[in-house]
Amino acid sequence: MILKNPYGYLIKYFKPIHLLLTGLYIYLLIKVNSLLNYYNSFINGTASKLDARGYITYFYLIAIILSIIICLVVYVLMRYKKKPRFIYLLLIGIYIIVGVFISLVYGGLDVIYISVLEMKILRLYRDILRIMIVVQFITVIMMLFRGLGFDIKKFNFVSDLEGLDLNEKDMEEIEVSISSNGNLLRKARRSIREFRYYFLENKAFIIISLVLVAFVLLSFVFLSREVVNKVYHENEVFSIDQFQGRVINTYITRNDLNGRTISSFDDTFVIVKLNLSGNHTSFSSVKLMLQIGNQHYLHSSKYASSFNDLGIVYQNYVVDKASNYLFVYQIPSHLVSSDMYLNYNDTKRVLLKPTQLDTVSYSSEYSLNTKLDLSNSVLGGGYLNISSYLIDKSFTYPYHYQINGEDKTVDVSINSEDGFILFMDVSYDIPDEYSLYSFLSNFATLKYKVKDVEYSSSKFYNKTPNNVNNQIYLAVDNNIGNADKIWLEFVVRNCKYIYNLK
Repeated sequence: MILKNPYGYLIKYFKPIHLLLTGLYIYLLIKVNSLLNYYNSFINGTASKLDARGYITYFYLIAIILSIIICLVVYVLMRYKKKPRFIYLLLIGIYIIVGVFISLVYGGLDVIYISVLEMKILRLYRDILRIMIVVQFITVIMMLFRGLGFDIKKFNFVSDLEGLDLNEKDMEEIEVSISSNGNLLRKARRSIREFRYYFLENKAFIIISLVLVAFVLLSFVFLSREVVNKVYHENEVFSIDQFQGRVINTYITRNDLNGRTISSFDDTFVIVKLNLSGNHTSFSSVKLMLQIGNQHYLHSSKYASSFNDLGIVYQNYVVDKASNYLFVYQIPSHLVSSDMYLNYNDTKRVLLKPTQLDTVSYSSEYSLNTKLDLSNSVLGGGYLNISSYLIDKSFTYPYHYQINGEDKTVDVSINSEDGFILFMDVSYDIPDEYSLYSFLSNFATLKYKVKDVEYSSSKFYNKTPNNVNNQIYLAVDNNIGNADKIWLEFVVRNCKYIYNLK
């Protein structure tokens, strides 16, 4: 088969080839500039998110692929004739990077159209586009000069063809023979040998190309994982619409604060404690979903009272200063071991690491006049210290009052109709939503032993007068008077505390 020497074609069509490259680069420059204008307008609040997808077109891929193919062919021919060729290698690398960054910015337009893109990411994309504009403008000027034959060194229009040393041999026809005969193994060895020679001759080009490709891929992976598709972790701050969020803790439970099973179905509750701050506006909890695989679950406040010990379940409150809220998701129990994400409108994802609350993971024991530390519990802090206790059929305490400006004192009796009274002198620091009695009734069980038989007191009634502080009187079982050992057992979700009285 008879073909023209390809180098001759290059010389013959040198200017049109470079003018074609110039046209492709101008088209890409215009596209990038329109993207930059939109991002600038959107950041300044003068462009609508609904216009975002109008800027997306995939003709840029055709332009970039065509320009890279042209540069690659010219590079190979220039190298074959040992002519200056670095500019074409540089252009290949530049427009591979340009293609990756345009694709990334297009992904940002999709996010803008569907929901909202974080301001720092908008500014990052804008800065990338600005850099691309400068680099592309330089490439357009370079190709335009070469296409017109402008010699920058002499600063006049002298054709670049003079430096390419075209001779008669470059315009000769060459014969290419195609044979279907021969030994396949011999051809394979020959191909390997020729590839080795080619690699050695083009080692610099191949290495630079691989480095550029690796750089582009790593940049794409980094931007994709750390910017566009970044997955946050608990206690990392992230922005959602006009709010700042931070997941403090995540819990899994089937029980309420008293240890009773909440749902009769085989369901489990995932509770996310989220620190949320905003600008005096209501937060849309519908957008904040629990994602497990391809399934999404919505927040529900139906069982809010069951989680009072964990915090405040969010119920369309106006968010101003930073506050902690619980978001509750009801899921099938068989999914509790799956990977879970807090997903905000498919724009932000937080990987959750839930704590199982239905299994005791911490236990500690205390004696009288020892401070019971609650910092390991879901309450997050506080203490309880019982300095003394007494058990008797009845107690009296002095009640002070005034009549006609005269102070009076009378002894008031505290007793139980058919049992004993447990008196305790207590100092404490517990969450504000609890009184001392409500804290004990929610989390404590009075237990005792009589001759190695363990009992739980069936009575636990408050008998404390209203004007008594740091002391408590409780009506308890009659049998406790014969107890050899008495203790309070506190269970705060997954933490157990034993406070020995006797």
